[in-house]
Amino acid sequence: MPPANGQSGDPAPRTHSLLMRLWSESRDFEGLAPVWRGSLSTLDGSNTQYFDDGCALCAIVAECTGATTMRCAREQPL
Repeated sequence: MPPANGQSGDPAPRTHSLLMRLWSESRDFEGLAPVWRGSLSTLDGSNTQYFDDGCALCAIVAECTGATTMRCAREQPL
């Protein structure tokens, strides 16, 4: 029976399932917007990594999936 990803002998799966959690944390000073943070985990929970910006999230996804074409484009915050 061929592997579930349909690629015999392919060491990396062609699909990945990851769980992303996002939450906001309040700041110590009144009037400052909350900070958004997140985590990305494998579904079995064996690997969890945390991030606080989009570039860090992209780096984690690239590491988990072996993606080599992801790029981070820093933008000004809204």
